[in-house]
Amino acid sequence: MSEKGKQRSFIESNQRLLMLGVSTFGALLIFNAPTLVHASEVSNSEIVSTQTESTDTSSNSVDEKDDSVTKDIPNDSTKSSEEDQKSDNSVTQQNSQSIQATQAQPSASVQPVAEPNQTQTTIGNSVEDTQTYQEIQQTDRKMNQNQVDIDQAYFGLSGDKEIDRQLNNLGSETAATLNDNGYLIKSGLVNNKKTLVVQGKDATGLFYAINNLNNLINKKSDLTNVNISESPQMSIRGVLEGFYGEPWSQQARKDLFKFMGEHKMNVYIYSPKDDDYLRNNWKELYPQDKLDQIKDLVAAAKKNHVSFVYTLSPGNDITYSSQEDFDKTVAKLNQLKEIGVTQFYIALDDIPLGMTSADSEVFKNHATKNYPNNPWSALADAQAYYVNRVQNEYIKKNNLPDLWLVPTNYSGSQQDPFKEAQGEALDKNIRLQWTGEGVFSGDITDDSVEQAKKTYNSDHIFIWDNFPVNDSDQDRLYLNPLKGRSKSLYKIMDGFTSNPMIQPYASWLGIAGYGDYMWNADTYNPLATQDNIIREMAGDDPDALVAMQSFVDLNQYWDYAATEDKVHAPILSTFINAFEESPYGSANYETNKAKLLERLDIIANTPETLKNMKVTGFYNDSLPWINAASHWAKAMISSINILDKINSGQATSAMLSNDFSMMSDQINQANVKAVPDSRTGKPDLVITPSVGDGVFQNFINKSYEAINNWLETVALTTSAQKVSSEASTDIPQNEDYAAANMNDGNLNTKFWSNRSIKKGDSIKVDLKDTQEIQRIDIHQGTDDNATSGDLFQSAVIYTANEADGSDKVAVGQVGPTGNYQLNLNQPVKARYLFIISTSNTDNWLQIRDISVFDKTGLNISNIKGTDNSSSQAIFDGTVQTAFTGQLENSQKTGIIEQRFASVNDKHELYLAGKVSGTVYVNVDGNWKELGRVESKQSLNKMTLPAGSIDGIKLVVDSNTGNFVINEFGLS
Repeated sequence: MSEKGKQRSFIESNQRLLMLGVSTFGALLIFNAPTLVHASEVSNSEIVSTQTESTDTSSNSVDEKDDSVTKDIPNDSTKSSEEDQKSDNSVTQQNSQSIQATQAQPSASVQPVAEPNQTQTTIGNSVEDTQTYQEIQQTDRKMNQNQVDIDQAYFGLSGDKEIDRQLNNLGSETAATLNDNGYLIKSGLVNNKKTLVVQGKDATGLFYAINNLNNLINKKSDLTNVNISESPQMSIRGVLEGFYGEPWSQQARKDLFKFMGEHKMNVYIYSPKDDDYLRNNWKELYPQDKLDQIKDLVAAAKKNHVSFVYTLSPGNDITYSSQEDFDKTVAKLNQLKEIGVTQFYIALDDIPLGMTSADSEVFKNHATKNYPNNPWSALADAQAYYVNRVQNEYIKKNNLPDLWLVPTNYSGSQQDPFKEAQGEALDKNIRLQWTGEGVFSGDITDDSVEQAKKTYNSDHIFIWDNFPVNDSDQDRLYLNPLKGRSKSLYKIMDGFTSNPMIQPYASWLGIAGYGDYMWNADTYNPLATQDNIIREMAGDDPDALVAMQSFVDLNQYWDYAATEDKVHAPILSTFINAFEESPYGSANYETNKAKLLERLDIIANTPETLKNMKVTGFYNDSLPWINAASHWAKAMISSINILDKINSGQATSAMLSNDFSMMSDQINQANVKAVPDSRTGKPDLVITPSVGDGVFQNFINKSYEAINNWLETVALTTSAQKVSSEASTDIPQNEDYAAANMNDGNLNTKFWSNRSIKKGDSIKVDLKDTQEIQRIDIHQGTDDNATSGDLFQSAVIYTANEADGSDKVAVGQVGPTGNYQLNLNQPVKARYLFIISTSNTDNWLQIRDISVFDKTGLNISNIKGTDNSSSQAIFDGTVQTAFTGQLENSQKTGIIEQRFASVNDKHELYLAGKVSGTVYVNVDGNWKELGRVESKQSLNKMTLPAGSIDGIKLVVDSNTGNFVINEFGLS
């Protein structure tokens, strides 16, 4: 594309973004999100003029390496200044670079020689490490390749005399007054030379500054009058890989470290729950291959100025007082220290609330300040004893940074016995992690933190923030920006670590918010940060950018957010609202419909468009949700067509059938299980991705309602009665969430296990007497829409007449769905039901209700349901639900028959779905053929004969494949 063509494409792209309701923040990016560069001290300064070589096309030049100069650059900081000078001279000779050594003196007397249009770069002696030296060389090369209008540039650390002197020449203070990791980038005229000075408070600050300068060069920014002075408000700015499920890959972690370096984040806590050597087998040393992997991560983190923090989680089976277990701890930490780990962390979260018998002999409950007989003091003391030993006998002995700890009671700020007892016993130098007022905290306030510091008796609290983590909601991606954190928390605490999602690259959107917020909460703007990170990840393709913004918009709702921060696909909702508020047939209606359809078309095309985005890891992570969004958008387009035709008053079955079929097909594809359960580690796709924050469904529901009204659907009423029952289980209960709650008819109560479900765990339902039953309803998980979390992943339902289940017969299978209904094809005689888990899972179990019903009037023969669909959907009065089935014997016809109390005020029979067969009604006691339905027409109406009707029947043609029935009834 020509340059003019590119400019035109850019203008058209931004016009399109504005038309679509997407705000741009490009003007804010020049100086508001800088990368860090720091200057070095020189007694004998180096003036480096690098010759222009090949054009540098990478926007990430910090990570590029010039192998040709590696052997010529200084070694790490163990050398004396004399050795540095020798090494510097060798660089001059071997690389033919113009290097002039001078004594520290006013810059007017420094007369380096440079080629025309070349920047003369001085590297201070304070820059002693190889990596930083290379990065400055690469930046110097980039400045010259881009013909940056700077005559001389200086790089160094705070306290470097030469760099300090150049800052003084520019009338600037040095970086010495900044917080750790801070930096300066200053420029102006010094003795008629355009001078650029880059100085970091420390090596990390210089690294950030170099990144920022490279970004400015990439954007073709004017560097002749730069005035940047930045430093972080929080000292701990991190990510904690602490979710349950399959750990991230080695490459994903390395990519994260690079991302963190670019976003000025400095801490990574290695705490994957599924690292067996960290948690379950913590006493065992890492085998060499796994140790080498961690060593590789430590090096990658260091390269990006990220501190690699290793977590040990011994709480499942430790004896806190055991010398042997302490020795095992020391051996494990030593193994990690030898490969470069210097910061350690003990995790005592999510462990059994008890002690071994040996500990019980040593630690006894006792009085604490506010509790005369503190029931948790023994456990608190046992843990404190162990953690204090690690701090005092290992950490201090080895001159390492103070130990970090997440306690067993890690949330809430109010006083309680455990926190008080542990606070009294714990070494005050240990830093504590805390999740806020809840495990998930919609907001975190100054008052909460101050109260927590008092409750935990610690001045060293920092936040384990469970956002955007999704291990308990694996059907969701949380792409909303970080909100609800006080802007002044940096004054009273040390920092945050974000617990990310199972999807590493999709987590970057949320992590970027932490980077900006922890660096400077006063200037943090959640929406601006979100826009910036979307642009960064989308890259230069304008269509990919629009698609990325459209997709991110569909994943904005977070259950735990403060009420004012809970939003549902806000941009898409704006287009929908404008469309729905326009009177049908008006000019505004047509205009707003066109805009909405264009938006939906963008979403429908995201599976292809986002292939071109810059961060392909995001695309791969999000693909199940991207595909689902595409299907929902296509379904919504058909939904708009349906509403248009019905509102016109001219709709016919033939006119509506194609759109209804298309809508139904796309919804079915959107609801395909496309995500594995990461907590099991199995590749089976068992979770349906949830996308759109409910906005798609809410709109499409209106078209369902319109079709229901057009067909005049009514649920068929049967005479089935609920059977009295009593539930029991061999699964231990959590607190007072007893088994009796499963039969009380109240969906607001529940049985809740206190452990994960194991294969063979069972629930028994006693029906009090042998009787005919035909329907079983099970409400499990947190709500009826749940597809993951605390529910059966796989269980079989049996009926039996013997109390021990010796004669049990399987009648159905429960999957991971919040509202499961089993409709038996014919009544079955039984006294007992058994629900038996067929798999081990990591999740606990919540059962909100189990209801059993007698005969329903349903008779189904030679037909079986597929995909766990329920035949009840055929007669529930709405086309929104559907039964999918197939013939058991394809050579024979199948029958679906429903009897009910007789009616004589109905005039039409309707059938919605894709099925071929013959329809009958029972009139005055006789079955009468009414007509044919064909799968190619999904909406059908037939006129009823006069008389009393008490049954309808569909005889499905033999040799029929899979079929769908949305609704079958009378109007």
